[in-house]
Amino acid sequence: MTLSRVPGVSLVVTFFREGALLGETLDSALSQTLQDFEIVLVDNNADLTTRDVVESYAKRDPQRIRIVHEPVQGMCAAKNRGITESRGEYIAFVDGDDLMAPDRLEKQLNVLLSKPEVSLVTCRYDRVSHDLSEVVEHDVLGPTRQSAMWRDLEEAFKDLYRSRFSSERMKDFRLTIPSTFFLRKKILLKVGLFDMRLNPRWCEDYELQTRLFEEGPFFQIPESLIQYRMSDQKAKKVKDGQISGFERFWQDQRFFSILHENFSSRGPAAQNALRKIRSIWLRGVGLYFLEYREGIKIGRTLLRRAIENAPDKWAAWKLYLKTFVPEFLLPRLFWFGKFKEARWISEDHDFGKIFLSEIKNSSDSL
Repeated sequence: MTLSRVPGVSLVVTFFREGALLGETLDSALSQTLQDFEIVLVDNNADLTTRDVVESYAKRDPQRIRIVHEPVQGMCAAKNRGITESRGEYIAFVDGDDLMAPDRLEKQLNVLLSKPEVSLVTCRYDRVSHDLSEVVEHDVLGPTRQSAMWRDLEEAFKDLYRSRFSSERMKDFRLTIPSTFFLRKKILLKVGLFDMRLNPRWCEDYELQTRLFEEGPFFQIPESLIQYRMSDQKAKKVKDGQISGFERFWQDQRFFSILHENFSSRGPAAQNALRKIRSIWLRGVGLYFLEYREGIKIGRTLLRRAIENAPDKWAAWKLYLKTFVPEFLLPRLFWFGKFKEARWISEDHDFGKIFLSEIKNSSDSL
């Protein structure tokens, strides 16, 4: 089938430091059973190796593949550029190291054509080893299917909508990874694209999904159509270089500020849901700090604030009470083996003081 001048679907792929892995992603894209689509490759200040890969594919299929450049570093900026440059009525995303099943685009398009009320079509995915030799987890529904904390978070997010939407609409609400996204371009433009306040990355995909659900129900195809490649040490270092561990805490702060901005005026039910979300996140961050001797007091404080946000949830209570046992027992009780070291985590350090103050102020606003 010859590609039409204006394609029906635009596949947006941002690239940075993927190197040869991006070629495998593009091979999976070019093998799609659906042929009426273009590939919009967004160069987000990529290294020369990755650019060479991209240019070789663009020369091979110039009618289908276009390269655009986004100088502002970050996933929000890059994906927004890809969306605005796309010509298709429908937009799909895939990360530059993930792979697609041959019928991924065809199946997702068919869902939107048969269900015009749906705002976002996703699918299950497989978590695979970096070398693709092993499927680590099959048919994953969301970011971490096995995580009790994530299940709690997902239920709290649902509480943001339950008072306004039917149980039928709510049954398919599920947050997941952007490589599974397939949706109409006009809906993305209507909700305002990715929020640039969350650039360079972290929580931007979840925040966008909370706005998309306002426009219509979600539908998840009950089949793995994406292979999500797990990072090796080199890839992990690249990602960590984009946003460090404690900078992610500030990103979480921005994320909850945006949620508060979008939902706090929706009444008591939404405000209670925001407090639950806040509590679950504080619980997770508190556990992170407990892995450091210098962070025990901060971890305990965060768990106490998790209780203050949702006093009826016993999970935070149990964890909080366990922090008062002798220090040498904490690694066993909190399942992390042995203490790590990081002087910047101490509550006497400027970061610890500012972080705790910011957490308290944003929690009080709820």
